[in-house]
Amino acid sequence: MTDTSFTIRNYCSVHYEEVKALMQACFADMGSIYSTYEELELLSSLYPQGQILFFADDELVAANFSRIVPFDKYKLRHTQVDCANLDLFRDDALNGDSVYGLDVIVKPDYQSSKIGKQIVKEFLDRVFRGNFKYMLGISRIVNYHKYADSMSALEYAEEVKARKINDPVLGFHFSYGCEIIGDSPDFNEMDVASAGEGIIIGVKNPEYIAVQTAKHVD
Repeated sequence: MTDTSFTIRNYCSVHYEEVKALMQACFADMGSIYSTYEELELLSSLYPQGQILFFADDELVAANFSRIVPFDKYKLRHTQVDCANLDLFRDDALNGDSVYGLDVIVKPDYQSSKIGKQIVKEFLDRVFRGNFKYMLGISRIVNYHKYADSMSALEYAEEVKARKINDPVLGFHFSYGCEIIGDSPDFNEMDVASAGEGIIIGVKNPEYIAVQTAKHVD
C-alpha cells in the first residue's frame, strides 16, 4: 500500500461502534474482545489526549488508547484485568506520572503501511509534551508459543531484541526505542500465541521534570 495521509482526532462517543468493529477485526485470534463504551468514555474523560483515532478518507483505520498510571506500580507484573479495571482508572490517574498504552489497533488492510510509526510518533509526542515520565505498555510476544518450552519470556524478548528470533509485534516496539522493563507471566490467558504472557516495555521521557503531578496537555 502506498503512503496515505491520515486525519488525527481524539476519541469521542460517536466513534464507539467504529472502534468496536475495528477491535473485533484486529483481535479475531483472541475471541470476541473489545473495550466497552463505559471504558472508553472514562478514558476519554480522564486523559482525552491519550485516545487517538486515525482516519483515511473519513474511515477509521487505526486507534491508540491509553491511561495515566503510576510508573512504580505498572513496572511490576500485572494482568489484562488490572489494565481494564475501571475501578482503578481514577486513582491511577490521580497518582500517575506515566502513560500506559492499552491498545494499538490497525485495520488489517493498513497493517502493511507505515501507519504504525505515525501512531507511535503521535503518541510519544503527546506523552512527552505532557511531561510524563514514561510511556509504558505490554507487548504481545506472538511467536513465543514456539519457544515456551525452552526459554522464559524474558529470555525470548532478549533474543528478539538481538534479532536472533523474529517477533513482528515486539520487534516493532524495539524499532522505535522501547526497552524491556519486565515480564507478566499471566497477563492474558486468551492470548495463545503469546502463551498467555506479556513483556512490559517502555520509553523514558528524556526531558521529564519530576513534579507532584504530571502536567497534562489538553
